[in-house]
Amino acid sequence: MLDRRWTVDSLRPWALACIDAFGVDRCFFGTNWPVDRLFSSYDPVVNAYAEIISGLSPAERQALFFSNATSLYRLD
Repeated sequence: MLDRRWTVDSLRPWALACIDAFGVDRCFFGTNWPVDRLFSSYDPVVNAYAEIISGLSPAERQALFFSNATSLYRLD
């Protein structure tokens, strides 16, 4: 919400700093939806995070987008 004119490049350092600080196994993506709707639609936000982590392994990407949250919230 602080970066109302966000781009993939402006989000990248924040996302990667969190992953570097806590590790892939302790992070997952979420949004501030529906408040984020003021600045973007949902698909561009999710696609931006997908682009930021595109260099990670498939298992790491799966963890960040699904597995870690599923485990934390005991949805499996």
